[in-house]
Amino acid sequence: MNNNISSVKRKSSYGTLVKKMMLSQFGAAMLGIMISIPTVEPNIYLEITTSSFAALFYMYILYTSVWDVAAKDKLAIDGGRLKEDKFKGLKASLIANAPTLAIGLISIAGRALNGAFRLGWATDVAAISSSVGLLWNSMYIGFINIFNPGAGNGNWALIRFSLLFFAVTVPALIACHLAYTAGLAGKRIIPEKKKND
Repeated sequence: MNNNISSVKRKSSYGTLVKKMMLSQFGAAMLGIMISIPTVEPNIYLEITTSSFAALFYMYILYTSVWDVAAKDKLAIDGGRLKEDKFKGLKASLIANAPTLAIGLISIAGRALNGAFRLGWATDVAAISSSVGLLWNSMYIGFINIFNPGAGNGNWALIRFSLLFFAVTVPALIACHLAYTAGLAGKRIIPEKKKND
């Protein structure tokens, strides 16, 4: 029996947490695509408004889902079935954001290869990966367009565009770390509704 408990203590599964984070990102990306359709015509205020709404929605569902997992983990930690890891939310968020980070690296590498060796296919790879990254991070599409207006055709333009994919992971990393830490501590941003007796 002690062997089972010690094996559970060593096991700290990130699978459920990463899956919840990726599903949250998928949902927020779909919302970002749907509400960014009216901003096809350039309108900076509408882009900021729609992206802010989609990004805040993403942070909310990300925070609440990670908080719930942390609260369940707290019960397992208190019962001696799980070892406490205060950085589990941050680590899981890094894993969940690996596709976005990989897309950014592929884009930069493609541009760098084209700049160094004049490989046309490398530019195509960079452009395709950037488009995929933009779809996967559609909740930030307005901010990406604002901070990278008229990306252009130069190497620096696509590298700058690719670096934005690293920047968009920062809010999720912070939200997941804070949510997991708060969940372990049992602290809520929004107080729980009391049931009427």
